Amino acid sequence: LRLIQKKSPSLPKLAPFLRRTLIPYAGHITSLSVASKGVWKPAKRLSLKRALSRISPHVRVISDVEGAWMAAFSKSREGIVLISGTG
Repeated sequence: LRLIQKKSPSLPKLAPFLRRTLIPYAGHITSLSVASKGVWKPAKRLSLKRALSRISPHVRVISDVEGAWMAAFSKSREGIVLISGTG
């Protein structure tokens, strides 16, 4: 397990960014979950999922809000989600 900290690009540049960043680990990443802004519609999620399919056999794409919700409430029934700076 390795921590990679980089500034996240906009949605149109996200798939190329992740491919460049994660391709050295291709074949070792069994599951990839991406929580991003701009992927509310199924077509956007599917497009990003397909673009990342060479990195991992199992790719899940959800919105950033869903990711925050799951992080706050997945292990307990109590938590706080604070979303700020959304434009």
